[in-house]
Formats: sequence, C-alpha cells, structure tokens
Amino acid sequence: MKNIKLIALLALFGAVMLGNLGGWELKGADEPRYALIAREMLETGQYIVPHLNAEIYSAKPPLFFWLMALSAVRSGDVSAFEARLPSVLAGLGLILLTYLFAARLFDPGTGLLAAGVLFCCEQFFSTTTSAHFDTILAFWTTLALLLFHIGYTRAEKGKRYVLGAYVAMGCALLTKGPVGLIVPLASMLLFVLARKEFSRIKDLHIGKGLVIAVGIIAAWLIPACIMGGTEYTQNILFKQTLGRTVESFAHKEPFYFYLIGFPIDFLPWSLFVPAAALYFWKYRSRNKDILLPLVWFVFTFTMFTLVSGKRNLYLLPLYPAAAMLMAKFFNDFIRSDEIFAGLSSSKLFMVPCYLIAGALPAAGVAGLVMLIGNIGPVQNFEAGRWILFAAACASLSAGAVWLRKRQELQLVRRLPYLIVACTTLVYGLWVGVILPVLVDARPERAFCETIVKTVRPEDKLYATFSPHLFNYLLHRKHIAEVQDLEEIQKIIDAPEKIYCLAKDTDYEQLPEDMKSRITVLEKKTVGHKIVYLLFNKPLPKAS
Repeated sequence: MKNIKLIALLALFGAVMLGNLGGWELKGADEPRYALIAREMLETGQYIVPHLNAEIYSAKPPLFFWLMALSAVRSGDVSAFEARLPSVLAGLGLILLTYLFAARLFDPGTGLLAAGVLFCCEQFFSTTTSAHFDTILAFWTTLALLLFHIGYTRAEKGKRYVLGAYVAMGCALLTKGPVGLIVPLASMLLFVLARKEFSRIKDLHIGKGLVIAVGIIAAWLIPACIMGGTEYTQNILFKQTLGRTVESFAHKEPFYFYLIGFPIDFLPWSLFVPAAALYFWKYRSRNKDILLPLVWFVFTFTMFTLVSGKRNLYLLPLYPAAAMLMAKFFNDFIRSDEIFAGLSSSKLFMVPCYLIAGALPAAGVAGLVMLIGNIGPVQNFEAGRWILFAAACASLSAGAVWLRKRQELQLVRRLPYLIVACTTLVYGLWVGVILPVLVDARPERAFCETIVKTVRPEDKLYATFSPHLFNYLLHRKHIAEVQDLEEIQKIIDAPEKIYCLAKDTDYEQLPEDMKSRITVLEKKTVGHKIVYLLFNKPLPKAS
C-alpha cells in the first residue's frame, strides 16, 4: 500500500513539474547562460572544457552541462524544456531519496510526509523547475548520506555502501565543486562523533573514499586543465573555490542572510520550527534517530553562513534533512494521542495552524478579486480564468470548513496533508497558467525578433554588457563585449556596418560627438535595464 501511495505521489509531483516545463522562456541571468554553454557543447563537440560565447568558461565543472546537452541530443538544440529537464529529474529523484531516507530512519508514513514537505518548499520547487546546478548537487549529497547510513548500520557488505557514498560525492564534485564533498563527508564524521563511536571512524573508509571521489573528478579535471591552459586551471581550482569563500567576488551577503532567507523559503513549515525544536528537546530520549539529519542540517547551514558568497538556492542540499525532521515532528503528533494532546494546548503549535488556516479564505478572496476586477495576470489569459475560479472556490470552501470546525482538534491532524494538497494545486496553477503569461509578457523575445530583422548573421554585433541572453535567443555563437570608450570609438570609426547593444547608462555616458555619429535603431526594457540597439552609421534622411 505504501508503494502505491509513493508511486501516486511521485506521479502527481512529476506531472506538476514536467507538464508545462517548456511553457515559458528561460529567465534570469543563469538559465540562458547555462543553456548556451550546453548548446555550444553540442555545436562544437567540445565537452571537456565548457565554452560560453565562444570563450572558455571556468566557473563550474561540466556534469550539469553534459546532462543538458544529453537531454537535447534528440532535438539538436537546448530549448527551455531540455535545459530544465535534468534539474526536474534530479528533483524527482531527490523526493524519492528523501522518502527512502525517512522511511529507513523512521517509518514509511514519515517518509511519504517528508517527500510532501520537500516538494512544498518554494525554494525547492522554483530551483528544480529551472536550469540550475543545485537540485542535482542536492541529489548527489543526499544519495551519499543515504548510502553511508545503509553501510554504517549494516553488518554485511556495509563497506560497499560506504564506498558507494564516495562515488556519489565524486559526482557531486563534478557537479559543483568542493561543496559536493564537504557537506556529506563532514556530516558523516559529525554523526559518528556525536554518537561517541570514535572507534568506528575507521568504518568511514575516508582514505579509500577520497581516492574514489577525487579520482572521479580528476578523470575530467586533468585533461581539462591541460586543454584549458594556465588561466583556466587557476580559475577552476582557486578563484571559483577560495574566491567565493572569503571576500566573495560574487553574491556577497552579510552573515545573517540565511537567518532571514531560509525561514521565508521554508514556509509554511518554518512556522512550526519553534514547536518542533521544543518537542524534540522535550522528548530527546525517544528521538535519537533524528541525529543524522540534525547534524546534516546544522553543519550545512553553518558552513554556508560562514561563506561570504550567498544565494538562497545554495542551501538546497540541507532541504531533505529539514523535510525529514519536520515530517518526523508532524507524524509523531498525528499518531500519538499523548503528543497530540500536549501540542494542541501549545500556542507555539496552534498559532501557526490558525495562521495557515486563515490564509485559505484570504487566498480565495484574493483570487475572486483578481477575477472580478480583471487585474494581475488574469487579464492576459482566458483559459486560466476557470482554473483560478475553481481554485479560489476550493480555497474558500476549505477555509470555511476550518472556521466552522475549528474546535474539532482532529482536523489539526490533517493540516500537513492539507498543506501538501493546496501547495500542489498552487504550483500547478503557477507553472501551467500564470508563469508562462508573466514570462511571455517580457520584451526580450520581441526585441530579439527586431534585431534579427535588422542585423544579418554576417553582420558584426557587439554589446556593452554580458550578452548571454542575446547569444541564446539570437542563436549567435559570439557577441563581442565592449569594455571601454576606446573600443566604442573603434566601432564608430569602422568602415563596415557594425551594430551594438548598449545599456542606457553606457549610452548616456557617451560624449555628444559620439552620439551624433551613431543611430539608435531600437530601445527596450530588458530585465532591470534599458537596452539600445545602436548602428555605427547615420541613417539616410528621408527625401
């Protein structure tokens, strides 16, 4: 029965994530850049050293790009669907691993709930349905820790599983570098130390394991460094590791960044963290089986907090641990009358319950207001109106049932399942109806269509900013990046026709004599900036 429930759950989550995966354009700065790297691999056959805009790309190892290129082999191009497919498949695999891990540590019921908790985390869902490294990294690190736990707790063939964990760590290294080794290995070691089983450190087989993990990445890294040269070697080995750890050159944030960001990204489950912490402390003698996910979560959170370069999605490797801990907490109060009686009288637990329940009718009212007032994304699509209307009515009905039966505490026991059901519905609406409209309303595609009509494939095209989005949308292998005024002067003085994409700030800083000798062909808002399409010749005046 549990297997049937698991299959149904994976099928439902897979349908939501895969059903309209290619239904909206690649967005942000990362997705087009990563898709472009995979496309250049397909077009050039250069799989060892990744290239971006016809130049060597040394920021990340290549496994993610290989997977994107593999998903695009049949179609021959890396579309939005192919770019995101590896991340979604890794996400479904991560949900399965979370179930297996929680079922092993606790029981199958907790495993199912842990899978649902993970799926409902907005950061997990948004990262998994986009072209990013982090879901794949989280898959490998979770697999490593699961294999370790199997091997550590088995008398027979335990060593094979532990060494298998290092294979997963090697794949994690090949996905995103040293973090793929540090997170699982440190969690394993801290777990053994916390259990005070010092004599069993030898069962981690660290020496042989490191040979395996490092050997996997070395099989790519050595030929890549030989082919990429000295600068590539220095960047991939030092700048992209040490350079992001202290005084990061990218995404530098204060130490408290995750103290604010994670509770928001882990909503609504984070509302119950104080109650869960109090419960686990009060009943610590019966909750010794939470030790591995606990040290895994605490270490990973602490490590990323100490690293100067921070983004919310970097924390994805700890989400399975957080999901298992939260599922254990919820499943215990669902099954135990004693624990339920204690929690149902606790404000730490009941206040979040009422906050979440109160959000249901509020969401329903908001949906109806959008429909009646024809505001927000609903004004751009017709088919989604009926879906939004049905969702609003369902939300209002669920809220009404809650308010009517708020004294019946047994309803509280169904709250985790209600959260999973409502969140799944919201995600389906988001990726199936709302997100495609929001992204398609952006002007990048229309701007690129204008550029294609004006700039021929053989014409030279430059840019005063990183042009990766335009590389991808225009299918241009190379758009040279202009660095300073001297280069712009050369473009203006060139005898041949040359076009240039320029940010409004770059254009406005040009001297007036330069502006008088170029023509503004188009002006569009792209993302957070205004972009000009410039031509280095004055257009002939109409007679």
